[in-house]
Amino acid sequence: MARISLHLSKRSDKTTNMREIMMRFYHGKINQRCGTHIWVPATLWNEKQQELTLPKWRNMTPERKKIKRELAHQASSLHSIKSRVLKAFYKTPQEDIGPGWLRQVLLGNKPAEGKSDSVVAVMDTYIEQAGFSQSRIMHFKSLRRALMRYEAHACRRLTLAKFSAGDIDSIEDFLRSEHILAKDPKYRKTVETVPGSRMPKERGNNAVTCLMRMLRSFFLWAIKHGHTVGNPFKTRPIENSVYGTPFFLTVEERNSLYSHDFSPTPKLAAQRDIFVFQCMVGMRVGDLYRLTSDNIVDGTLEYIPAKTAGQRPTTLRVPLNAVALEILHRHSRPAPMPLFPFSSRHKYNCDIKAVIRQAGITRMVSVINPTTGATELHPICDVASSHMARRCFIGNLYKKVKDPNLIGKLTGHTEGSRAFSRYRDIDEDTCRELVEMLE
Repeated sequence: MARISLHLSKRSDKTTNMREIMMRFYHGKINQRCGTHIWVPATLWNEKQQELTLPKWRNMTPERKKIKRELAHQASSLHSIKSRVLKAFYKTPQEDIGPGWLRQVLLGNKPAEGKSDSVVAVMDTYIEQAGFSQSRIMHFKSLRRALMRYEAHACRRLTLAKFSAGDIDSIEDFLRSEHILAKDPKYRKTVETVPGSRMPKERGNNAVTCLMRMLRSFFLWAIKHGHTVGNPFKTRPIENSVYGTPFFLTVEERNSLYSHDFSPTPKLAAQRDIFVFQCMVGMRVGDLYRLTSDNIVDGTLEYIPAKTAGQRPTTLRVPLNAVALEILHRHSRPAPMPLFPFSSRHKYNCDIKAVIRQAGITRMVSVINPTTGATELHPICDVASSHMARRCFIGNLYKKVKDPNLIGKLTGHTEGSRAFSRYRDIDEDTCRELVEMLE
């Protein structure tokens, strides 16, 4: 049964010496507390009865009459508030009662005193407190700049209290058409007013979907931390991202790349070795760049993935095979120096394409154009990147061991991760093995 208790705040107002009446609501696992914004003298509060006690004066002066009227009004307001909370509770499905439900009923979803209600301002707090990796921070800052450009274009300020599903539609339309707006000289001036902004290019479906999911993650955090109570995404789903068939080097192609003679170009030979090492351990390039010799313990690579360090810091341990140890022995340097002689990340991706092309690996693969969504055929050397090394590790392992949870122990994927499907392909050989099990 729903229950409401009232008590006085322990802190007094320094000017009036009055205290705020606090409300606590109980029902099952629901236990929420919020101030009522009703302030009363502590001497007139009956803690046992949880109600105001009106003073009994024999001589009623005009001043005393005024005080008594105000106290009677506060007592009536308190009764009305309790009735409103109970009425709202019985009208609201329990699954819709989030952490800030009581506050919303009492205060109408107004931001707490001293807290900003601006989406952009609160997102700054989110970026600071969420413990994201550096690359994730950069993505959220890109979303923040896009929201600032939207506000400038729409001539309105986005607030948490008034943010609705309609705003989601409007922002998504803006993200999809911003490259068209950029053709207008007036909008170019708008872009210049947002620090760090560049002229927007056309965004594909996956890029927009990613930004909308980031916005949804922000709102879930804002609700959890009491910045707002309404979830505009509750009735507004987000489209799924569309990914093509994952492509990666086969074991034979990887070995062919490693055995190819790059002696005329020692710098490319070094970048080839780093890429093959990455194929052997399956780590993200950001983690690869952070490695030092301290991460190698008894022939095993140990590291905490930066992407999930803020949410679930788990140490991954990847045993190094003979090829990985050979590369390590050839290039590794003492801590605190980076483990390998890295180039910049952009140059690393260019070098990966170059070494695969020079090794004669030009197999055609299907790739989804990120902007148009159309399927295109390209030589694998032209679309290779550092992240293909992670797919190479997962995809080739999956051909040997059909257990994503076992492979996830080496890659950091959680059990049942939906993202895992983007790294491996259930090819014809795998299907043939499954059918042969029935014989």
